[in-house]
Amino acid sequence: MLDIEKEAEVVRLMFNLCIEGNGYRIISSKLTEMNVLNRKGKPFLASTIKNMLHNKKYCGFNVMG
Repeated sequence: MLDIEKEAEVVRLMFNLCIEGNGYRIISSKLTEMNVLNRKGKPFLASTIKNMLHNKKYCGFNVMG
């Protein structure tokens, strides 16, 4: 699987966990339990998850400039 596809899968997982009602810290814990790590091989921080879930690009908006 391409790296981009793997990253997209992780982002979808984050959104699904959020939709289920999980907070950023819980999502971070669940990803760590599943051994889902960031590009540097470290666990995702809650603050990183928050930033990713609020990123307009991930939400499907076109961002100009």
